[in-house]
Amino acid sequence: MLSWQRATAKFYDRTEGHGRRETRVVKALTIDGPGFPHAAQAARITRHRTADKTGKQTRETVYVITDLTSRQGVTAENR
Repeated sequence: MLSWQRATAKFYDRTEGHGRRETRVVKALTIDGPGFPHAAQAARITRHRTADKTGKQTRETVYVITDLTSRQGVTAENR
């Protein structure tokens, strides 16, 4: 199990549009455990949405695992 409390990279974003308000929380971890032999990083993305008209609230969590290091990920993003 990954310890998300140890996450060193954290990102928060709030947006409004398309009839809803959305908050995204991204946490990233460097992986060095036996459970993920070829992985370098893991990220957890949690989205909180509220519909403006109905007030309905939803929450979605997505997990990402990659073999790219943080340096490689930034380099690939800037191409």
